[in-house]
Amino acid sequence: MNLTNLTPKQLRKAAKLQEKIEVLQDRLMKFLTGETVETSPVAKAGRRKMSASHKAALRAAQKERWKKFWAQKNA
Repeated sequence: MNLTNLTPKQLRKAAKLQEKIEVLQDRLMKFLTGETVETSPVAKAGRRKMSASHKAALRAAQKERWKKFWAQKNA
């Protein structure tokens, strides 16, 4: 594949992949040499979960905001 035939979108994607490869290679070298491998705080924390009651409260609050918005707009 010739680089001159790629679209800008494809070039950006290739650049992002190259950056990821470099980061992973660096982490691998640190692991193999015994250095501590740093992970991002997001990876450590995991995905946060929201309770059903909290979701319902957020939904109700948003519904009230929209109700107020449309009331002002139609007035």
